Amino acid sequence: RSANTSQAQVTFADAKVNGQTPVGGYPGIPFQFGDPEKRYQGKLTITPFPNHTIAGSYMKINEGNTNYIYPSAAANFDAAGLISRQLPEDTMSISYNGVLTKDLFLEGLFSNRHFTFENSGTTYTDLINGTIIRDRSRGNIRGNSATFCGICGPEKRDNQDILVKGTYFLSAGSLGSHSIVAGYDNFDGKRHANNYQSGSNYRLFATTTSLYNGDVYPSFGSNAIVYYTPIYTLTQGTNTRTNSGFVNDRWQLNDRLSFNLGVRYDKNDAQNSIGATTANDSAFSPRIAANFDVTGKGDVRVAASYAHYVGGLQDSQQDGASSGGQPAIFEWYYGGPNINVGVPAGTVPPVSKADAMLQVFNWFFAQGCPDFSTCSVPLIYASVPGLNRVITQTLKSPYAREYTVGVNGNVGSSFSYRADFVRRDFHDFYNLVIDPQTGFVSDVTGKKYDLGIIGNTNDVQRNYTGLQTQFQYRWNWLTVGANWTWSHTLGSFDGENATSGPIQNDSQTYPEYKQVAWYAPYGSMATDQRHRVRLLASADLPFIPKALGNFNLGLVEAYDTGAPYGAVGTVRSYLYVTNPGYITRPASVTYWYTARDAFRTDSIKRTDLALTYTIKLFSTVELFVQPQVINVFNAQGLIAVDQTVRTAVSPGTGNTFQNFHPFTTTP
Repeated sequence: RSANTSQAQVTFADAKVNGQTPVGGYPGIPFQFGDPEKRYQGKLTITPFPNHTIAGSYMKINEGNTNYIYPSAAANFDAAGLISRQLPEDTMSISYNGVLTKDLFLEGLFSNRHFTFENSGTTYTDLINGTIIRDRSRGNIRGNSATFCGICGPEKRDNQDILVKGTYFLSAGSLGSHSIVAGYDNFDGKRHANNYQSGSNYRLFATTTSLYNGDVYPSFGSNAIVYYTPIYTLTQGTNTRTNSGFVNDRWQLNDRLSFNLGVRYDKNDAQNSIGATTANDSAFSPRIAANFDVTGKGDVRVAASYAHYVGGLQDSQQDGASSGGQPAIFEWYYGGPNINVGVPAGTVPPVSKADAMLQVFNWFFAQGCPDFSTCSVPLIYASVPGLNRVITQTLKSPYAREYTVGVNGNVGSSFSYRADFVRRDFHDFYNLVIDPQTGFVSDVTGKKYDLGIIGNTNDVQRNYTGLQTQFQYRWNWLTVGANWTWSHTLGSFDGENATSGPIQNDSQTYPEYKQVAWYAPYGSMATDQRHRVRLLASADLPFIPKALGNFNLGLVEAYDTGAPYGAVGTVRSYLYVTNPGYITRPASVTYWYTARDAFRTDSIKRTDLALTYTIKLFSTVELFVQPQVINVFNAQGLIAVDQTVRTAVSPGTGNTFQNFHPFTTTP
């Protein structure tokens, strides 16, 4: 059993540092985040016959979060986003290992896992308490209500895996020996989720917020947005299956030369949340490697390999065009009277938060919205899953090609080394296309929407280049070592983020309003870490009599370079583009004002110490004690910074910026 509790801060536009109030006058709201977890686990191993073993295990986890906020690094302007949720989980597995003959081994595995999000969202569904407010002037920080709907039903994510694998050893005389592995794997993932974005299905994007007598009040002006996310069809549950077969031969030709030859076949079979087939593609993944002992003594060994790795089909993507459990998205600009706009903070009592929201909704409903047959407010964005998002061809699994060249060996009996060069190229990214050729669709009322096609693309780039090295030296009671990885991840599309996992590339979504040079520039990616160094030392203290036990002092010196980031904001490119026929056009698009890797967070250094004491009390009983000191010198560094960029789209309080022509002007 374990229970973890940590301190956190709900902050506003700026980070709270060392207890100081950030710029802008908003105090941080301290709260305690709790993550208590009880874990129960049992395991049973039996040998019904000689050389045959069956093992079964069961694990149940009761985990709950108190004062949880989504996402975990979110900034809120009040504590209304804090919730208490439960994350129950259980896993059962049965494995088999058997020796059938002296040359043939058989393995089998069955596992089944259940995982659920319970109460993961707001407990209110009314317009006032169930609606999220987001501040456009402060990076869309949120407040008033928690993200998602906790009382609208749990979300379940379950999976099952069946694996059978056989190993056969073959001696081929002058052609060496073979260790041949062949098997079959069936993975079945299921998800049942109605993805309500809020309790009321609304979010209000406020122009800004202001502080008065310790409370925060929203302001709604001409660039405020009403954001509506209804779910029209409840989910039936998704099913994503992958059937795989594989064979691999480790061929030892002689004492100095060996090969590894293998291939894997994966066949996807996926149904979305309304039961429609979205993927039935297949792919072969070849793998080949060679190792050669140059001297025949292990002093210098060289190796090279090529591998093709296919990622698992992501349920969030294959279900992206389904209406089942997925929210539609509609956005309108607020066009009513200004509310709390232009009032200096702290001078005049503002309109209360609830009354301000009620005024916005009263105006919105008075325009006949959100009924599209009567709504008189122009849409600025619309997305209807299952209607204007479709998968026209079977969705493919993204894959990577990996090339490696390395050398390793020993110098004498005390020193060993290894160095590997690695190159990976990524392909078949998930993609969304909306252009004049994709056309449009209409709903039952005759309202038209731009049609988006979900698929794969290789028009964006992502690659990894790395040099991985290891060194170790042993001398009597002392062992020292070092690991150093130099790497560089480059590209124009990250392909994933922390909250959603895999994401769709949208460079081909309304492409007339974008230019690759400033919308998706090529450079170091967010995951790029140039240097990762570990220096290690372990010493058995020789001056302590062995009768008292064994004392070992361990040291780890760590150094990690920071992560890149750039000044990325938004721009109103539609002001300078003639609409080629879209029903809606993007109100703003991403604009990189610098290179995507113009800045980096701090490099992080750390020194850890451990003293390990062991003593044998009886022939079968040993005592083990290990106190540790982490970050001995209290080194600190900045790993997250405020990356807000003020623009004409999001100027912030009291600021004014000009729009500029992004295709002809450098701001």
